This record gives sequence, structure tokens and C-alpha cells, in this order.
Amino acid sequence: MSGLSMGTVYFSALEFFGVWLYLLVALAAGWIILAILALRAAPPADRGKPRFIALLAGIAAALLTALLLPLWTDASFRHIAVLADYVALIGGAVGIGTAVGVALLPVLWLAGRTRS
Repeated sequence: MSGLSMGTVYFSALEFFGVWLYLLVALAAGWIILAILALRAAPPADRGKPRFIALLAGIAAALLTALLLPLWTDASFRHIAVLADYVALIGGAVGIGTAVGVALLPVLWLAGRTRS
């Protein structure tokens, strides 16, 4: 019986990420703390600039991911032949770009606040 339990998820993530899993968990915990601090405090008066920077960083991350993902998997663009490959590549790139933008926005809001 193969069920999706927390143990299965943990050991699958540990096998996939290796020892980096603990660093990623610590990084996620730190980001959650920063996000809570940013959401508790009012966003800066100039909301457009942090959003624009986060948007540009997300677009840059998406483009770099779309270009470099085949190289990271020891493939090349000639291996991407069918529509499903392109959809997976573009979907992964959009996901990474969105994650970068969402992760940067609270940090940029905190950095843009005036200190009193």
C-alpha cells in the first residue's frame, strides 16, 4: 500500500535535496519571519518601486531558468522536441520567476521602510 504520508514526503525530499534540505528549511523559516514582519508593518509609501524590482527579478529568474534548465539536466535544446517538453520548461521557468518575485517582495518592503 503506497500512501502519501509525511514520512514518505520527508524521505523523498531528503533523497532529492540531500543535505541541502536542512538549509532550505532554515531559509524558508527565515523568509516566513521576514514576511510576517513585513505584513504586520504597513508597506512603504512608495509601493511601486519594490513591486517593480521584484517583478524585474522574477522575470530575469524566469528567463535564466528557461535558458539554463536544459543545461542543468544535461540536455540541450535539441532534446526538447514535443509540446509537453516546452510546456514543462516554460511552466518551470514561470514558477521559479514567480517564487523569486514573491520571496523578494517582503524583503524589499522591509528594506524600503523608514527607520524610526
